[in-house]
Amino acid sequence: MDVHRCRFVPYPPQAINALAFSHSSNPRRRAPPDLRLALGRENGDVEIWNPLSGNWTQETILRGSQGRSIDQVAWTQEQVVDERADGNVVQDGKLRLFSSGGGKSVVEWDLCAGAVKRQAESNFGDIWCFAAQPRLQHRTQNDKTELDSVPSQMLAAGCSDGTIVLFSTEDDDLRYLRSLGAPPAKKAKVISITWRDPDTVVAGYEDSNIRVIDVRSRTTIRTMSLGRAAKENNSVVWTVQCLPNGTILSGDSSGELKIWDAKNFSLVQRLKQHDGDVLDIAINAGGDTIVTVGVDRRTVIYKPVAGQAGNKQRWSNLLHRRYHENDVKCCAGFESKDLSVIVSGGADAVPVVSPLRGWQQVYHRSLSHLPQIPQMSCAAAARIFLTWWNQDLYLWHVTKRLDGAEVSLDLGSNEFNHELLACLRLKGEEHIQSAQLSLDGNFVVASTTTGVKLFQLRRRIDSGRLSIRTRPIELPTSLRNFGARDVGFSPNSKWLYAVRPSNVLIMVKMLQSESIKERPTFHEKTIRLSRKSRKGQDDSTLGGYPQTITHVTFSTDSRVLATGDLSGNVDTWVLEGHEDLSEVGVDEKDTDSNSDT
Repeated sequence: MDVHRCRFVPYPPQAINALAFSHSSNPRRRAPPDLRLALGRENGDVEIWNPLSGNWTQETILRGSQGRSIDQVAWTQEQVVDERADGNVVQDGKLRLFSSGGGKSVVEWDLCAGAVKRQAESNFGDIWCFAAQPRLQHRTQNDKTELDSVPSQMLAAGCSDGTIVLFSTEDDDLRYLRSLGAPPAKKAKVISITWRDPDTVVAGYEDSNIRVIDVRSRTTIRTMSLGRAAKENNSVVWTVQCLPNGTILSGDSSGELKIWDAKNFSLVQRLKQHDGDVLDIAINAGGDTIVTVGVDRRTVIYKPVAGQAGNKQRWSNLLHRRYHENDVKCCAGFESKDLSVIVSGGADAVPVVSPLRGWQQVYHRSLSHLPQIPQMSCAAAARIFLTWWNQDLYLWHVTKRLDGAEVSLDLGSNEFNHELLACLRLKGEEHIQSAQLSLDGNFVVASTTTGVKLFQLRRRIDSGRLSIRTRPIELPTSLRNFGARDVGFSPNSKWLYAVRPSNVLIMVKMLQSESIKERPTFHEKTIRLSRKSRKGQDDSTLGGYPQTITHVTFSTDSRVLATGDLSGNVDTWVLEGHEDLSEVGVDEKDTDSNSDT
């Protein structure tokens, strides 16, 4: 078997800037089945991970766009009133995911479509941080508490001019609500923000100050100063968090974790365990464990220690570890009966899962920074393969190995058996959602959230070396003008398919000419394949997200097509009567009859 290790593919790993779990910790309950982790990267992509009782799976990637990064992510889940039951019963509503990335807007993501759903402007400076208001306590269906309405969760965002603004998520919408008072006189940037309770916001600034703001009166309750650092510069408050009892925690550029009293907001303790800036703080559900991460690669755990009667609670460093190879930018913790973890990430692009409870008995685990669905496609007969990321498509040629010859794979060697044939860059700002190379090596198809592109590859031998020329091919309107989450060809290259953001599968017949100089033609009709409707598929708090198509494959003879989704359902279609491309396409009304599960 001819195996080639593609060490020369210049895959650019992207730093992890933000992490957030979809649910709050609750050690008295088991982890909910809809628990997800959102991971934001430097290039604007958001990855959705499923813990699966410890078997971490990257379910999908929400692709970003050029020039945008993900700096913060947050989940909300409104409580809804079920009026169908006897009395108004409060139940969990849909999960919603929000992010910000250095601009003036907060973005909401559509998990089902894998794209941006809506965004709202701050009306002030660039947003540097934001946080979701704490949700109401969980109520079961047996709770008969009657409520006329349930308030929605607001988003508090800190801007570059020192203003803190509120966004409303009421009525399944996202809109600017109001600002919380006037910014500081010097208009220092709001670097970090958190909610102490549903009516109080705590914000850290770049001028060494922490401000506690009452949301209802829109006034500043207290301003706490960190003082000046040793170099006579302001200490930047990179992160703020609050314990369940209201105690405020802050991490700053001096490398100190500072603990502030819950009642009089005085400084209780300062802990210097980092050699550099403290960038993020995580706490457990009980409030008796603090975890800090920073630029010195350290993950430090703190525990309370017994003190004298009447004294404030004191904390002590328990241990520190270096799980990462570079700056650790963010961390997020989750705790339940069966799952207790803290996930951290940073400049090395590798998410690390470490224990939050039972840290002495459980080892940490590093997850892969590579996409779990490989971004590669191969035409074995032509010895060409395709790689892609962001907006670029790379076409490589791998030459055959001579009998008994050893070919060096060292990048410093001149004896390569691979060659870059072409690099294609798609127009627009959106990142590539999917791409595939036909098995005969004659076509490349790529999709974004706004459209689908097809390129024809014309190969020839010049001076004993393979060269390639590409040209765009105009697709039918039903494919060209709509975005797609997945695209590809059948093994015989006679079918071109696309999975739209709505998870509708579109297919079109493609007829190739024997001459490479001629362009392919397409049948005038496209086929729309509808999947089987299943009971209760929209009852999940994630909406239709579990029905997202993740895999599409053909049988080797291109007669059977199968799709699989996140919920584990498989739909199959038998393509009968379409061997002759001159025949008329199938009517859309008849496609369900060929569906199997």
